[in-house]
Amino acid sequence: MDPTEKESEDVKMFKSKAASVSLPKHSYWFDFWLFLLFDIVFFFVMYFIVP
Repeated sequence: MDPTEKESEDVKMFKSKAASVSLPKHSYWFDFWLFLLFDIVFFFVMYFIVP
């Protein structure tokens, strides 16, 4: 196996991984509510537990 063959395999692998990672029509409402929940929990932890 010469170096150019290996390089083309790596490129193919990278392209296939990139395609599987990208999410089509991602809902940002889920991110919003998750962030809000995390923010509220973080506030209570900082306010009551830390001091």
